Amino acid sequence: MSRRVDQHIAVQRFIAHRHRVLDMKPMVDSRRSKSVPPPTAAARNAEENSRERRPPTTQLPRKTPLQTQF
Repeated sequence: MSRRVDQHIAVQRFIAHRHRVLDMKPMVDSRRSKSVPPPTAAARNAEENSRERRPPTTQLPRKTPLQTQF
């Protein structure tokens, strides 16, 4: 198999493994603990502005990962 396909398979296996691991644990958002306040309005606006600057991607019909490989 090509290296790209091998990489893709490894990524898919890793994602499946993460889902199994996360299903076993209670869902906790580790990125934002209770002591950290939610992002301020200024931070939120900066985030949205940076998102808008990216060129819009053309919406193609969704393909399954295997279809995109070949």
